[in-house]
Amino acid sequence: PMAIPRSWAITHSWPFAPTLVRYFINGCAKVQPIPKRGTKRFVQELIARCRRIGATGKITIRFDSGYQSEATLKELERLGVSYTMAVHANAKGIKSLVEDISKDCWTPIDYTENGEAQVAETTYKGRRLIIRRTRLIGDQAELFPNWRYFGFVTDLLGSAVELDQFHRNRAPIELSIKDLKEGATMEHVPSGKFHANGAWLAHAVIAHNLTRQVSYLGTITPRESMVIARSFRNHFISLVGRLVNRSGKITLRTPARWPWAKAFMRALSTLRALEPVPI
Repeated sequence: PMAIPRSWAITHSWPFAPTLVRYFINGCAKVQPIPKRGTKRFVQELIARCRRIGATGKITIRFDSGYQSEATLKELERLGVSYTMAVHANAKGIKSLVEDISKDCWTPIDYTENGEAQVAETTYKGRRLIIRRTRLIGDQAELFPNWRYFGFVTDLLGSAVELDQFHRNRAPIELSIKDLKEGATMEHVPSGKFHANGAWLAHAVIAHNLTRQVSYLGTITPRESMVIARSFRNHFISLVGRLVNRSGKITLRTPARWPWAKAFMRALSTLRALEPVPI
């Protein structure tokens, strides 16, 4: 079979630990997530890479239901990696467990004004199963009057409310993936040639990662915020300038009323002051 080009992208580094996502390109011309049958290997590669780049502490991975697999869960437990993994709450074995949860066990949580949400927990195959249910209230409730259920299994300690919030905080990664795709026109990769698309993806990921690291390390973007590559390029890279040679000294002249000039100079000074990484 044809080898799959692999690239790793930093998608959302704060406020938790750095998060890596891997994509592959199939023989056509479309970027797709890891196939479910390859999740165990994906986990092995991910953990190994995190360790190689210096991660020594506890690692926790948050998965959506596309990664749900007993083999993957066992591999995570073997590696000593904590997890929250979404499950299909309407699956036969899980649905019966949810129906057995007493009404008194549901805890209300913050939700939108036109709805309500509650969480509870039970056990599924010896693991903690956190269930969240939501429904509309008011006039809209007539459209969808029933509860909708969402669940995940986890080995983490903490209350059901805390763990539900932690699991749902993985959502910003989708915005970063979208930013990577839009920034490199990766909705559909540009070539009909497999390896050309692999090279395009690799360069796009390098640019994606460099943009984020420069923005964070240069204090352009706060650590708890997400970098938008297009805004970064428009503000600091894609601008009118002129190279001037005066007495053999090359000077870059930028626009006179450039609104991000101070931020640029601050970032440049900060980056120049960083200690070089030993190779």
